Amino acid sequence: MNPPPRQGSPRRMRPWLVGLLVVLVGLPLAGYAALLLVLNSDWVRPRVEAAVREATGRDFTLSGPVGLKASLVPVVTLDGPVLANAPGGSRPEMLRARRIEAEVALLPLLSRRVELRSLAILGADLLLEVDAAGRGNWQFVRAPRPEGAPSSAPAAPSRPFGLDVGAVTLEASRVTWRSGGREEMVEVPRLVLRGSEQGLLAEGQVVARGVAATVNGSAGPLAALLGEAAGEWPFRLGLSAPGLNAEAGGALALPFRGGWRARLAATADTAARLAPALPGVSLPEARGLSLVAETDAESGLKALHVSLAEATLRPGAPGLLAGPLRIDAAGPDAPVTLGGTLRSGALAVNLGAQGPSLRTLVAGGGGPVAITLEGEGLAGSVNGAVAPGRSVAGTDWVVSLRAPDLRALGARAGFAAAPGLHEAALDGRARVLADGVDVLELVLASREAAGRASFGWRVGAVPHGQLRAVMERVDADALRAAAPAAPAPAEAAPVTAPTPTPGARPDGRVIPERPVDVSAIRDAGFSLDAEATVALLRSGGADWRDLSLRAVLEGGKLTAERVSAVTPGGPLAGRFAVEAEGPAPRLSLALRSGEGGVEVGALLRALGVSPPVSGPAALDLSLAGTGASTRALAASLSGHLGLAMTGGQLDPRLLAGAASALRGAIPGEALGSASEIRCLALRFDLAGGVAQSRALLLDTRVASTTGAGAANLGDETLAFRLRPVVRVGDLSMTTPLGITGRFGAPRFSVDPNAAAAAAAGVLGGLARRSDDGEAAALGALAEGLLGGRGAAPAGGHCAAQLAVARGETAAVGTAPAAPAPRAREPRVPDLLRGLLGR
Repeated sequence: MNPPPRQGSPRRMRPWLVGLLVVLVGLPLAGYAALLLVLNSDWVRPRVEAAVREATGRDFTLSGPVGLKASLVPVVTLDGPVLANAPGGSRPEMLRARRIEAEVALLPLLSRRVELRSLAILGADLLLEVDAAGRGNWQFVRAPRPEGAPSSAPAAPSRPFGLDVGAVTLEASRVTWRSGGREEMVEVPRLVLRGSEQGLLAEGQVVARGVAATVNGSAGPLAALLGEAAGEWPFRLGLSAPGLNAEAGGALALPFRGGWRARLAATADTAARLAPALPGVSLPEARGLSLVAETDAESGLKALHVSLAEATLRPGAPGLLAGPLRIDAAGPDAPVTLGGTLRSGALAVNLGAQGPSLRTLVAGGGGPVAITLEGEGLAGSVNGAVAPGRSVAGTDWVVSLRAPDLRALGARAGFAAAPGLHEAALDGRARVLADGVDVLELVLASREAAGRASFGWRVGAVPHGQLRAVMERVDADALRAAAPAAPAPAEAAPVTAPTPTPGARPDGRVIPERPVDVSAIRDAGFSLDAEATVALLRSGGADWRDLSLRAVLEGGKLTAERVSAVTPGGPLAGRFAVEAEGPAPRLSLALRSGEGGVEVGALLRALGVSPPVSGPAALDLSLAGTGASTRALAASLSGHLGLAMTGGQLDPRLLAGAASALRGAIPGEALGSASEIRCLALRFDLAGGVAQSRALLLDTRVASTTGAGAANLGDETLAFRLRPVVRVGDLSMTTPLGITGRFGAPRFSVDPNAAAAAAAGVLGGLARRSDDGEAAALGALAEGLLGGRGAAPAGGHCAAQLAVARGETAAVGTAPAAPAPRAREPRVPDLLRGLLGR
């Protein structure tokens, strides 16, 4: 008799082990078999399409079969899913994808729970858009079921299936957003969303506007968000790109009815990193940007903090730099403040500003705005208001500026050309309009200038400005005065600047070759109507009074039809124009003296020119020319130049060359030095740069000159023939004189028969004075034989020549009468010795 088997022996355990193995292996096999049966395409696909169609109200199709990948965890695949877009959408499909893959756990199916280990969406193209009514295409409307029609979906079981998704992966996909005519597209190379009982985690990469960024985030559990329990659902989203970092965090109030709070923090190393997010916005060069904002559903924007390390507001040398700057708003009802530093060159000033509260600005309200500038003796303020709608249109502003030494401030700021205003005070009122601005009153007070002005500016296709200025006094000499030079170091050797050589240039030309730059007029891009008066202008060490100007800039042309002033020499009036359009600029100038004429010497000295003549004269000038340089302009001049004078002084240097040429024919003591002008008449008509004389007369106490000729301003050549007459007592001598050569090196020549003609004139004069008929006849014979009949006195021609020279100007003085004979006897032997060269 065999002994009974021991309890727990392998023989007794083998059936249970076999049964367990059968269950462990058979159930998955059965599950696979059941799953294969269910996923038969001919049966599942239409049911899936119908179910989605009924749930969304949109057509849903699968272009490929529903498949199954065999593995320890089976993978269900859906090929080519397409979901239709909302009616009226920009394209037929809202979503299309290459494939959807789902890893399905088998055992949870036995307990009526669908557990998706992972859900992968590959090659998805999702369109999100808003129609004209503001409705999004993601807002679905369930399709109505015909009355009595059976549901396309299977009847709901007594106990519904539960759903649990472990991870969702989006790969090689893109999301497009369209709204209001704008479109944004985000490429998604890979994005993974994982869920658990503790919450959701997300990580991946996205590409937006060419910027690749890494995304990571977390949130509370999805079940809490979908449930009805009270509490908060936290979330956090981080984004990192080259030079950019941003993080948003907060919470949703549960159950979710629209309540939330959030905090955003972002940094950028340079403003250029923000360019893809702000297309069409011109961003300054800036670095070290930071933003912190707090917001919630109830108050909107609650707090704001913005800072930057440095920004270049005006590129160039010197540039205007800002930074560090900080904008703060501690709470929704606290004012928005700005503080920081502005720098230009070595000048730094503190900037401060205060505006309405965040709540007011977010709500579109308005409020007061105050801006201040302080530093290094400079004090300024701007006070105004922002209108409702965050607009400045229709608001008034008050401006104030104080500067004890504007030239010194300009030098520190890198502006050497700053006007030399001292103890300057500028106050103004301005009104901002929808299409421009009106400076209603701008008052300037300083040691060097004082006055008031108004200015209007309108924007449009061609912006337009209007300026009206009334100045009481302007000291241009003080404004132009150079700032005191800093003392040179003791060890530095003094540097002596070379003394410029007057007269002709190295190329022999007198007219300089300089470009005529009218680019400011040609490229202005706006029109301007300006009218200004100056009661007293100090310039060139002289006083100019009652200056008046009306100028118009429009269409590349600057025109001043009314220019008048009481100059240091007397009243002048005229006009000028500059036409910048065309291959070369065209300039024109007209000047005319008033009643009583103008003192030429005083006027030229005030303009910094050494005067060749001095005395009251009538001036009539009208010139116009075209050229891109001063020489080209001179070579094209046309018009006229007239000068008429009775009584004045002549600079003897003008006749230095002529006196040298006549030295052999006329005694030196007869030429004299600076002479009193009895009559001066000059009139030149210009055409193509050639000045042709119409009137040419100079009559002094000791001599008179008439003649004719021309000057070519293009090649700077002279061609004149003069007939000077020297009077000695009641005797007169004439010697034709030629002037040729160039402006910088004129040549003077005397007619070869000049000496004989002058001797004949002397003999003729002596003969006319002699009571001896025989001597008179002899003198007349010698004068006739030698061709030296004395010239008529200039006084007879003066009145006619003055009338030609004056043109349309008023007469100045009266023409002198012919000189009366002198009783003094001339030293005839000396005259003859000089004429005959003995």
